[in-house]
Amino acid sequence: MEFEDPNELMGKEMYFNVNVDQCKNLPMDLCTNVFVEYKFKHEPENAYRTEVFEGKNPNPVFNHKQLHHVDCFNDYILDYFKNSHIVFKTYGNPAFGGQIKQNTQ
Repeated sequence: MEFEDPNELMGKEMYFNVNVDQCKNLPMDLCTNVFVEYKFKHEPENAYRTEVFEGKNPNPVFNHKQLHHVDCFNDYILDYFKNSHIVFKTYGNPAFGGQIKQNTQ
């Protein structure tokens, strides 16, 4: 579906994909069992996340794809999509002593 004016979405449903391909140059002391999480302002009760990338790697590859759906565009959702951002948070564990296998995928 193509549109010139975002207001043409009002009252319509929409499907869209979010892709989280990879992270790069994470700190070596915080890059164990990394995953990425994100939320949308219009559905704060839902947190979406990638699979955990097992092991220690400063450049984990997720290849995560998630299809999302908006039932009906209203003023609030339209304003959010036009003027806001999706916040992606990257979580990883510190390496506590011992040897940790470095995953080189």
